[in-house]
Amino acid sequence: MAAAVAHAASFGNPDLPPEGAINVTKPDALTIPGPHDPALADTMPTLLSPPPTDVGSMPQFWASFNLAPRRIQDGGWGRQVTQADLAISTEIAGVNMRLSAGGTRELHWHQQAEWSIMTYGNCRITVLDAQGRPYVQDVKEGDL
Repeated sequence: MAAAVAHAASFGNPDLPPEGAINVTKPDALTIPGPHDPALADTMPTLLSPPPTDVGSMPQFWASFNLAPRRIQDGGWGRQVTQADLAISTEIAGVNMRLSAGGTRELHWHQQAEWSIMTYGNCRITVLDAQGRPYVQDVKEGDL
Protein backbone atom coordinates (compact mmCIF):
# COMPACT_ATOMS: atom_id res chain seq x y z
CA MET A 1 0.00 0.00 0.00
CA ALA A 2 2.82 2.45 0.90
CA ALA A 3 4.45 1.87 -2.50
CA ALA A 4 1.20 2.71 -4.27
CA VAL A 5 0.87 5.95 -2.28
CA ALA A 6 4.49 6.92 -3.01
CA HIS A 7 3.96 6.28 -6.74
CA ALA A 8 0.77 8.35 -6.76
CA ALA A 9 2.65 11.29 -5.22
CA SER A 10 4.52 11.95 -8.49
CA PHE A 11 3.09 12.60 -11.92
CA GLY A 12 4.49 11.93 -15.37
CA ASN A 13 7.78 10.37 -16.37
CA PRO A 14 8.35 7.23 -14.25
CA ASP A 15 12.08 7.95 -13.93
CA LEU A 16 13.13 9.07 -10.47
CA PRO A 17 13.35 11.70 -9.25
CA PRO A 18 10.10 12.83 -10.89
CA GLU A 19 10.35 15.50 -13.58
CA GLY A 20 8.08 18.38 -14.56
CA ALA A 21 7.08 21.66 -12.95
CA ILE A 22 4.07 19.97 -11.35
CA ASN A 23 6.45 17.93 -9.16
CA VAL A 24 8.56 20.88 -7.98
CA THR A 25 8.22 21.88 -4.32
CA LYS A 26 10.88 24.61 -4.38
CA PRO A 27 9.67 27.63 -6.45
CA ASP A 28 13.28 28.79 -7.05
CA ALA A 29 13.82 25.64 -9.12
CA LEU A 30 11.66 27.14 -11.89
CA THR A 31 13.17 30.62 -12.21
CA ILE A 32 15.42 31.59 -15.14
CA PRO A 33 17.83 34.26 -13.82
CA GLY A 34 20.38 34.00 -16.63
CA PRO A 35 20.26 34.82 -20.35
CA HIS A 36 16.76 34.31 -21.72
CA ASP A 37 14.82 35.47 -24.79
CA PRO A 38 11.12 35.53 -23.79
CA ALA A 39 9.96 36.31 -27.34
CA LEU A 40 11.74 33.26 -28.74
CA ALA A 41 10.75 31.04 -25.80
CA ASP A 42 7.09 32.07 -26.24
CA THR A 43 7.08 30.58 -29.74
CA MET A 44 7.20 27.10 -28.19
CA PRO A 45 6.05 27.34 -24.54
CA THR A 46 5.92 23.56 -24.06
CA LEU A 47 9.71 23.45 -24.44
CA LEU A 48 10.19 25.98 -21.62
CA SER A 49 7.93 23.98 -19.32
CA PRO A 50 7.43 20.54 -20.88
CA PRO A 51 4.82 18.16 -19.52
CA PRO A 52 6.21 15.67 -17.00
CA THR A 53 5.72 12.85 -19.51
CA ASP A 54 8.14 14.49 -22.00
CA VAL A 55 11.51 12.75 -22.19
CA GLY A 56 13.03 15.18 -24.71
CA SER A 57 12.69 13.01 -27.81
CA MET A 58 11.18 15.58 -30.21
CA PRO A 59 13.87 16.55 -32.76
CA GLN A 60 14.73 20.23 -33.26
CA PHE A 61 16.06 21.61 -36.52
CA TRP A 62 17.46 24.81 -35.11
CA ALA A 63 19.38 24.99 -31.82
CA SER A 64 18.84 27.59 -29.12
CA PHE A 65 18.78 27.19 -25.37
CA ASN A 66 15.49 29.09 -25.48
CA LEU A 67 13.98 26.24 -27.51
CA ALA A 68 15.75 23.34 -25.79
CA PRO A 69 13.38 21.41 -23.51
CA ARG A 70 14.10 21.92 -19.83
CA ARG A 71 14.53 18.82 -17.68
CA ILE A 72 12.84 20.10 -14.53
CA GLN A 73 13.38 18.48 -11.15
CA ASP A 74 13.01 19.63 -7.56
CA GLY A 75 16.62 20.87 -7.29
CA GLY A 76 16.48 22.94 -10.48
CA TRP A 77 16.53 22.39 -14.23
CA GLY A 78 18.85 21.87 -17.14
CA ARG A 79 18.61 22.11 -20.91
CA GLN A 80 21.23 21.06 -23.41
CA VAL A 81 22.15 21.50 -27.05
CA THR A 82 24.26 18.67 -28.46
CA GLN A 83 25.09 17.22 -31.87
CA ALA A 84 21.72 15.46 -31.72
CA ASP A 85 20.11 18.92 -31.74
CA LEU A 86 22.54 20.70 -34.05
CA ALA A 87 24.24 18.25 -36.44
CA ILE A 88 27.06 20.63 -37.36
CA SER A 89 28.16 20.81 -33.71
CA THR A 90 30.57 17.86 -33.83
CA GLU A 91 33.06 19.04 -31.20
CA ILE A 92 31.09 21.01 -28.63
CA ALA A 93 27.87 20.74 -26.65
CA GLY A 94 26.28 23.16 -24.22
CA VAL A 95 24.17 22.96 -21.09
CA ASN A 96 22.21 25.82 -19.53
CA MET A 97 21.16 25.05 -15.98
CA ARG A 98 19.65 26.49 -12.83
CA LEU A 99 20.19 24.94 -9.42
CA SER A 100 18.07 26.07 -6.49
CA ALA A 101 19.61 26.35 -3.01
CA GLY A 102 20.70 22.86 -1.97
CA GLY A 103 20.21 21.46 -5.48
CA THR A 104 22.84 19.18 -7.02
CA ARG A 105 23.73 18.23 -10.56
CA GLU A 106 23.81 14.52 -11.27
CA LEU A 107 27.14 12.74 -11.16
CA HIS A 108 28.49 12.49 -14.71
CA TRP A 109 31.77 12.29 -16.56
CA HIS A 110 33.36 13.16 -19.89
CA GLN A 111 36.34 12.03 -21.89
CA GLN A 112 37.05 15.69 -22.72
CA ALA A 113 37.19 18.78 -20.55
CA GLU A 114 34.13 20.64 -19.32
CA TRP A 115 34.03 24.43 -18.98
CA SER A 116 31.47 26.33 -16.98
CA ILE A 117 30.82 29.97 -16.23
CA MET A 118 28.78 31.07 -13.24
CA THR A 119 26.36 33.73 -14.47
CA TYR A 120 24.39 34.14 -11.24
CA GLY A 121 24.77 33.21 -7.58
CA ASN A 122 27.38 30.87 -6.16
CA CYS A 123 27.97 27.15 -5.65
CA ARG A 124 30.54 24.54 -4.69
CA ILE A 125 31.93 22.29 -7.39
CA THR A 126 33.71 18.98 -6.94
CA VAL A 127 35.58 17.33 -9.80
CA LEU A 128 37.97 14.41 -10.16
CA ASP A 129 41.09 14.79 -12.27
CA ALA A 130 42.46 12.11 -14.62
CA GLN A 131 44.23 10.44 -11.70
CA GLY A 132 41.04 10.33 -9.60
CA ARG A 133 42.09 13.11 -7.21
CA PRO A 134 39.24 15.34 -5.98
CA TYR A 135 39.22 19.10 -6.44
CA VAL A 136 36.70 21.26 -4.55
CA GLN A 137 36.15 24.95 -5.26
CA ASP A 138 33.57 27.55 -4.27
CA VAL A 139 32.63 29.68 -7.28
CA LYS A 140 30.60 32.87 -7.66
CA GLU A 141 29.15 35.03 -10.43
CA GLY A 142 31.71 35.59 -13.20
CA ASP A 143 33.97 32.67 -12.25
CA LEU A 144 35.06 30.24 -14.98
